[in-house]
Amino acid sequence: MARTATSVLIASSAADGSAGQQGISRRIGGGGAAQPPNTKAGNLSGTISDVALMYRFLTQKLGVPVQKMFADVDTASTNRALVMTAIRAAFDKGCDDVLLYYSGHGKQGDGAWCFEAPGSVGINEFVTPQEVLGAWRGRASKRAGQKLIIISDSCHSGWWVEAAVAEGQQTGELIIVQAACGVSEQSEDTPDGGVFTKIFVKMSHGPVSNWMLLNRLTHPVSAVAFLAGGVAGAFLAKAGGVAGGVALVWSAFAAFTPTCTEGAVERSTGRWFSTVGPSYMTTTNSWSWLWLVPERPS
Repeated sequence: MARTATSVLIASSAADGSAGQQGISRRIGGGGAAQPPNTKAGNLSGTISDVALMYRFLTQKLGVPVQKMFADVDTASTNRALVMTAIRAAFDKGCDDVLLYYSGHGKQGDGAWCFEAPGSVGINEFVTPQEVLGAWRGRASKRAGQKLIIISDSCHSGWWVEAAVAEGQQTGELIIVQAACGVSEQSEDTPDGGVFTKIFVKMSHGPVSNWMLLNRLTHPVSAVAFLAGGVAGAFLAKAGGVAGGVALVWSAFAAFTPTCTEGAVERSTGRWFSTVGPSYMTTTNSWSWLWLVPERPS
């Protein structure tokens, strides 16, 4: 029987004006292109493009239904409460696979997703990794083999990886996270979309793709994958072509090979591995990690 799936796509409604006070950011790149004038609430011009690109990719390429899409910077339509309601509804639907995609600002210190509070100016509310994972843990119709995939094109998104690793160790839940950057790094925005999202989708159309590799991580191993995509994406854009992308993505999953020994660490709850990519990656400050967290017996 085919696996069932659903997804929720989210563009941040938060502005970066209060980043100094609240520590939220997604770096504006694209050759220093300025943001459009008079933008209300969310001031990242690429987030709506990101959500549209992921919508086309999921529905047309993969046949994954989109249950809810947040692509409006109006806080009456996109805010923390509505986002969490949609996430819980997707979790409670009982599908085999649930995908959450987020594009926007990430909060320093925990990677929380940022939304402008309704009826306010410059005051943000946050959806934390712990809140999302707690909702997944408490979902209705829970059964073995269900999988949660989180893709976050936001600064400090590596915190979602950290949270998922901890969750997998504690509960054995099957959670996969694809983050755009590390816990202390920034992802990059351009007028036509985030660098990470564009590269992720481009590589996922190749013969060896991000999506194929993410979906190899299935029962009985709980796995969390992390690719530092902001820097890597910029490097790939310069290198050009999907071929280089395949090499980069494959190196991100090199921990599957028995020859990988760098960064191997024993823990009381199991073993996880990290691997640094080849020299052409490290010279551009790009690196990849893969964590494998063994599931607990049921």
